Amino acid sequence: MFGPLPALMPAEAPVLKLAARSLTSKISRHMELSRFTDYALRVLMYAAARSPQKVTLRELADSYRVSQHHLVKIVHKLGTLGYLHNQRGRSGGIYLGRAAEDIRVGDVVRHTETHLNFVECFSAHGNQCCITPACQLKGVFHDARDAFLQVLDTCTIADLVKNRAALLRLIHPIASAKMGALSYSLHQAT
Repeated sequence: MFGPLPALMPAEAPVLKLAARSLTSKISRHMELSRFTDYALRVLMYAAARSPQKVTLRELADSYRVSQHHLVKIVHKLGTLGYLHNQRGRSGGIYLGRAAEDIRVGDVVRHTETHLNFVECFSAHGNQCCITPACQLKGVFHDARDAFLQVLDTCTIADLVKNRAALLRLIHPIASAKMGALSYSLHQAT
């Protein structure tokens, strides 16, 4: 289709390797969710796995080995969106603001990502691509983004914590032991 590639002179090879490495890092940076969204989903999963108990920020920070300061921002945002209830004070903590079955992963991603611009031309600001008016690639990427979100919309936080006991053992062994005791006491009460 394009014909044979021209032979490279030895002096050109390092420049092309550097350009390829730069392009690869840009592609991977644009094709992954932000850490904010990643941890937002993890916080919701943890809260769902620990439900009906409250979870503290300290517990989340220790479990995921992440800054408590970073989690404050995430928990606040999830609270303003109604995904979490945030209770302050000595007996404070967080818990799900709605049923885990009602929290779609696609919605969380849409609400926590600053943008889902896979390519430069998705953005009205900063698009400097000269072929945008005639380019068909933009439509393909729009379809891919929509398909990506459509798949995420089929999954809820409840789906992600069906293996609750295994998750808790991996995330936080102390929480897992507490949940075992809670399950036992709930079973004894019935």
